[in-house]
Amino acid sequence: DNCAEWNKPVKPFNVYGNTWYVGVEGLSSVLVTSPQGHILLDGGLPQSAPLIEANIKALGFRMEDVKLIVNSHAHWDHAGGIAALQKLSGATVLGSAPAVAVLRSGQADKRDTQYPNLEVMTPVANTHSVHDGEVVRLGPLAVTAHFTPGHTMGATSWSWQSSEGGRPMNMV
Repeated sequence: DNCAEWNKPVKPFNVYGNTWYVGVEGLSSVLVTSPQGHILLDGGLPQSAPLIEANIKALGFRMEDVKLIVNSHAHWDHAGGIAALQKLSGATVLGSAPAVAVLRSGQADKRDTQYPNLEVMTPVANTHSVHDGEVVRLGPLAVTAHFTPGHTMGATSWSWQSSEGGRPMNMV
């Protein structure tokens, strides 16, 4: 019922340094950039994918340069657009083992407390699971997976460091 409200377009903006907000009004999607490629955090709803793509392009970045898509949790409102964004970019998708199982199948985990109310998603190819505390590198970028089960069994928070004017900031 909230999809139209959540999915309102928002002009992309710089969060700090090489970190950009490229999501929609009610669902975040964040792009971390480098000359060797970019990392996208989450993909919103299936209907969000074209808006996220447009925001990435509006900032002057290319979808083909998104090399990794990392997922916070495999619910339809944060992962529903990942299959389309992966198809546009060719990126590898990373998440916890429970999240990757849902992404690969497109079917919600029956053990999820929200199970009967979760939407089916387009299955995502080229997915790989990460371990808690694992550091994933792409050129100069390093994002760390922090398993944070609660909302879902497979929930993962991601952290990285961004720098602006020589001042580093830890991002989560």
